[in-house]
Amino acid sequence: MLIRKALIGLALVMGITTVGMTKDYHYKTAAYLIRSYQTHVLIKPVPIMFEVDTELEGLFRVYRYLIKRAKYVSDDENHYWTSSDTMFERMAGDCEDWAMLFVAMLRFSTTKPIPADRVWIAISFDTIFGCHAWVLYRTRYNWVYSFDITHDIYGYQGWQVAPAHVWLMFNDKHVLFDIKKF
Repeated sequence: MLIRKALIGLALVMGITTVGMTKDYHYKTAAYLIRSYQTHVLIKPVPIMFEVDTELEGLFRVYRYLIKRAKYVSDDENHYWTSSDTMFERMAGDCEDWAMLFVAMLRFSTTKPIPADRVWIAISFDTIFGCHAWVLYRTRYNWVYSFDITHDIYGYQGWQVAPAHVWLMFNDKHVLFDIKKF
């Protein structure tokens, strides 16, 4: 039985599609990585650095950088998640791809990086929109801001999801299934 479980885990991890140096993870593989607390595989540093004086300046500079370059591309029926380093090269993806890149850049690409306990990818599911991902940022003073690059591409600025709809949050260091901890 133990060998069977190990083979199933290996099969999920091998759900990685490699095209040149880029990596896309089938959503089942991404779910396995999240459940096994290996989110650092999805959220990695990217080759850019913003010189900023404050955390908030970094947040808005990264946000504006991404909004200017953002191109929304839906997944096919296989639904792949793209790692942040690959997303940086492509600058095209859907909600979870943009959220992972945004968090990676906030964590690693400014001179005032945001600590892992204050910036998260939030995943929700509802009957209208289905599954959706966006970024939550908590200031040092416990104000919480929601950033959704895919909605901003289409001009829905200010759209926010009630925190009660969040059923999973993660970043490169943490995974929260009990959202009350945020």
